[in-house]
Amino acid sequence: MIYLLILANLALGGIFIWRYPTLPPQLPLFYSRPMGEDQIVDFWLIFLLPFLMNIFFVVNNFLSKRLFLHNEFIMKLIKIINGFIILGFSLVFFKIIILIS
Repeated sequence: MIYLLILANLALGGIFIWRYPTLPPQLPLFYSRPMGEDQIVDFWLIFLLPFLMNIFFVVNNFLSKRLFLHNEFIMKLIKIINGFIILGFSLVFFKIIILIS
């Protein structure tokens, strides 16, 4: 699963570098806020998504190995959840970058 995380990080970095010349100085990132200025942040805050993805992955792995080492079902469930975390955060990052640039 760590290889999937590394591949996702490389893909996110690659898409950012590829689309960097066409990125506006500010991006809509916080879609839960009211429409308008509250959603807009500087373009470098888009890296909050990969950062959170990596933090959630590490915390899930740490807690699973610390608390559920002998429970096979929970270990498999956490691997599936980690896959969804990687996929979900990556898709949101791709969608924001592709739609904005």
